[in-house]
Amino acid sequence: MNFTGKSDLIKSVQKALNLEADGVDGSNTWNAIAKALAAPSEVANTGQIKSGLSDKALQLILDYEVGGGEKYYEKHLKRPTYPGGASGVTIGIGYDLGYNTSGQFQVDWKDLIPNDSFDRLKKCLSLTANNAKNRIAEVRDIEVSWIAALTVFKNNTIPRFIKETLKAFPEADQLHPDAFGALVSLVFNRGSAVTGESRKEMMAIRGLVLKKDYKSIGYEIRAMKRLWIGKGLDGLLARRDDEAKLVESCIS
Repeated sequence: MNFTGKSDLIKSVQKALNLEADGVDGSNTWNAIAKALAAPSEVANTGQIKSGLSDKALQLILDYEVGGGEKYYEKHLKRPTYPGGASGVTIGIGYDLGYNTSGQFQVDWKDLIPNDSFDRLKKCLSLTANNAKNRIAEVRDIEVSWIAALTVFKNNTIPRFIKETLKAFPEADQLHPDAFGALVSLVFNRGSAVTGESRKEMMAIRGLVLKKDYKSIGYEIRAMKRLWIGKGLDGLLARRDDEAKLVESCIS
């Protein structure tokens, strides 16, 4: 795939992966990207996560955000989308412009997409629901490469949402890695707020994490489906079920 600024983008990715920055997306570069994305988490004997996510949790997020990988992304998601509901204009791997600040967008994307595309997408920041739906047609011609999407996802998005998960659920990193990863998926999709009637299950999970009560955490994740039943958001219902199953798989 060719696009303006491709060589510079590849060089920035190669530098991040400690490769020779020659600007050529050959097999060495792609193998390094795949290895970095799929690298297993470092898990201590206590079961605590030292860095990254468990393989199962990472795959769960990729399945729901980009249909599992590059092939689906290139066919359906390389252009900005509006997923519906309270979402904003979304690019890359589940990167919702409606819930990102100008400063964060600058850090994440400035060197990975052409300046014109960056400036146009920046106008979508903070727009959600109908405001985002009404804006999507203005940016649908923009393409975000898979390599750029992967770079932001691995280096910026996942670390940021791990921090957000720990803000929502203190000591969640003391859980089994798969359970912690399921909660990262939940926060990736819903955000880290735990207050309000629509977030009562999130608040309940906060206390259950401290008890390492995997069965009850799974129950509360499924209970959230009340918010989307009958609204044509079957993907969210399935995601909550899969997150709950991953947590429940940790029951000893």
